[in-house]
Amino acid sequence: MTEITPTTFAVIYAVSYGLAWYTWKDEEGWFSRILKFLLTGLIPIVSLMLFVWKLFQDQEAKE
Repeated sequence: MTEITPTTFAVIYAVSYGLAWYTWKDEEGWFSRILKFLLTGLIPIVSLMLFVWKLFQDQEAKE
């Protein structure tokens, strides 16, 4: 698994919101709504959870 650093998290977050902003022009359709949910909700939250999990693993490894 690739290492999740604060930079990785920031890039995932920025790209997700950038793509969500781009898709906001198309308000119609269920696909657009699902895509917006994934980009603004699920992907940033999952990447944040992985980042925090990695921090806890690193902390345990130091002890």
